[in-house]
Amino acid sequence: MFEYVKILDSEVPRDHFTRHGLHMNTVGKELMAQRITDHFRKPLLLRKKTHPIILKWRQDLTNSG
Repeated sequence: MFEYVKILDSEVPRDHFTRHGLHMNTVGKELMAQRITDHFRKPLLLRKKTHPIILKWRQDLTNSG
């Protein structure tokens, strides 16, 4: 829906979590870090270009009527 939001696949095997299953272990953290860096290493030409939202100054708003 939003161009600036990217949902990464966060599904990892059970053995990438600590024994109680609440936190990722070192291997799981490395896997997620790798997925994040892979996204940012994409060539810039493959990324969608977004245009900034330009807001008017308060003075311009009062002068425009």
